[in-house]
Amino acid sequence: MVREDIRITVFKKVEPEYVFGYKLTNDSGGLISSCPVFEEGDEFISEGLNIPDGFCTFAWAAIYRSLSILFWGGDFDGFLGPGVTYACCSDGVRPVVFKLERIDLS
Repeated sequence: MVREDIRITVFKKVEPEYVFGYKLTNDSGGLISSCPVFEEGDEFISEGLNIPDGFCTFAWAAIYRSLSILFWGGDFDGFLGPGVTYACCSDGVRPVVFKLERIDLS
């Protein structure tokens, strides 16, 4: 049974303005910005399919299915190569795109 650690890299933070086509404000009139948890280029390692320290639990829930496929040795339709895929946080206002890579432990 293949079980491998996964590198999670923050590939892209999407601004609400890109999603909606205009600057978005909250009820108090404050500007809503991109996700405050991650920065592009941040890297995390999921060991044994466990959530890394400091990783957003909502983002984790959104990308978990893709992580588990890679963890158990599965691949996606090969256009990115084996052991690699991209997954997105499901926040519809300020989504984050993650690159997921299976780490070769051999």
